[in-house]
Amino acid sequence: MERRSKRYLYFLLLGYKKKEQFNIMELFTYLYLLEYEMRDIISIIQAHKYGFSVERIKRFLIRKV
Repeated sequence: MERRSKRYLYFLLLGYKKKEQFNIMELFTYLYLLEYEMRDIISIIQAHKYGFSVERIKRFLIRKV
C-alpha cells in the first residue's frame, strides 16, 4: 500500500515538473524525486543482498524500470 501511494506521488510530481517552472514547487519536486530515487537504490541493494530475482525486485521499486 505504501509503495502504491509513493508511486502515485512520484508520477504526480513528474507532471508538476513538466508544468511548473521557476518557482518553489520546482525545488520541492526535485527534492521528492531525488528521495524516491534514493529509496529505489536502497531497495535494490537490500533485495540483491537477500538474493531476490530481478522480477521480484521490480515489485519493490517506486519508479518504473
